[in-house]
Amino acid sequence: DYGGAISKVPNLICDGLMADGIYGPEGIKVLAAMVPPIGVTLGWLLSKAINKPIFKYSEEENIKVAFPMGICMISEGVIPIAMNDLIRTVICTSIGCGVCGWVPECPSCSTTMTYHSVSGRAMCHYCGASIKITGKCPQCGSTSLFTETPGTQKLEEELHERFPAARVLRMDADTMTAKGAHERLLNKFGKGEADILIGTQMVTKGLDFENVTLVGVLDADQSLYAQDYRAHERTFSLITQVVGRAGRRFDTGRAVIQTYSPLHPVILTAARQDYEAFYESEMQTREALRCPPVCDITMITAVGELEQQVLSSLLALKTRLQSLMEGQFADVKAPVLGPAAAQMVKVMGRYRYHLTIRAKDCARWRRLISGVLREFMQDGKNRGVTVFADSNNEM
Repeated sequence: DYGGAISKVPNLICDGLMADGIYGPEGIKVLAAMVPPIGVTLGWLLSKAINKPIFKYSEEENIKVAFPMGICMISEGVIPIAMNDLIRTVICTSIGCGVCGWVPECPSCSTTMTYHSVSGRAMCHYCGASIKITGKCPQCGSTSLFTETPGTQKLEEELHERFPAARVLRMDADTMTAKGAHERLLNKFGKGEADILIGTQMVTKGLDFENVTLVGVLDADQSLYAQDYRAHERTFSLITQVVGRAGRRFDTGRAVIQTYSPLHPVILTAARQDYEAFYESEMQTREALRCPPVCDITMITAVGELEQQVLSSLLALKTRLQSLMEGQFADVKAPVLGPAAAQMVKVMGRYRYHLTIRAKDCARWRRLISGVLREFMQDGKNRGVTVFADSNNEM
C-alpha cells in the first residue's frame, strides 16, 4: 500500500535547485574560482593476459611532483577515488580459472562471488555465503587463477611498489570495521602522518585538508552505465565533489580524472565544473525518457521461490492493472512494461521480477496501485509470492 505521498529524490535535478536559482550563474563563478586545474586521461585497459598497471604515465608523474608540494590524496574512482562499480573496495570483483573457465558462483543467488584477498575467501555480497580460495581450481585443480577489476587493495599495492617511501592510508569497508577507525585515519592524514590517502566514495564528502595538492579518480566512468536513471547525475556529483578536495587553501591543487570515455558529456562537464550545461543536458534526457522530475517511475516487484509462479502472478497483476486503467482509472492510464528480471534476479533462493510504469504521482494513482496490491495479497493463488511497489527507486 502506498499510504502517503511518494517522496522525491533529494538531489540537484529532482529538487530543481538549478531552476530555483540556488545554483545560479553567480554561484558557479564562485565555485570556478576555487576549482583546481583538472586533467582527463584515458584509462588503462586491464586484461587477463597482460598485467598492465592501474596508473597511466601522466598520473604517476603527477604523484611524483605532488610529494614535495604537500600531501597527495587518492581514492576509488579518479586517483583519489577508485570507482569500480562505485562501491568496490576489494582487490578484485572476480576470480576464476584460466584453464577451465571456472568462477565461484553463489548457490543461492544468480551472481558470481567477490574475492577478498585479506580473508582469502570469495563472498556473495547479497546473502553472505563464502568459500575459501586455496590457490587451486576446485574444478580442474589448476593453479592458473586470475583476478580482474582491481580495487583499493590492488591500488595500495601498486602505490607501495612505485613509491616505496610514501606513507599510504586506505579507507574502505575492509579497513573501517573497528569502532572509531574512520576518525583515527582522517586525523592521522590531517596531521600529515601520511602522504597518500586512497579509498572509496566515503573519501569524497565533507573533507577539508589544506595540504591536499593532488586528487585523482580512477575509472571515473564506471558509474555512467549503471542501471539507474540517476547514473549520470551521480557520476557528475561524485566527480565534482572529488576534485574539490584538492587545493582547498592554495592555488597549487590539481585533479586528474581517469576514464575510458574521455569525450562523454558528463565527464567533460564535470571536469569543467559546468553545472548549468549538465543540468540543461540532463533535463533534456529526462524529458525524452519520461524520468523524474518530468514523470514518476513506479516499479512493482514480485518475489518468490518458484520462478514460474512469480512470473505468472505478475502477469496476472499486469492484466488487472491494464483492465482498471481502461475503465475506472482511465484518467491515470499509462503503459505497463514487463515483467522483467530484476538486476539481480535471484537472491537467497528467491526470484525477483518487476513491472515498470511511468506515470505522474497523484492521489488517484496511489489509490489504483494500493488497491491492486491489496487484491493480489488477498488472492490465494499468489500464496508464496510477495509483492511491493517502489517509486523513483533504482531501476
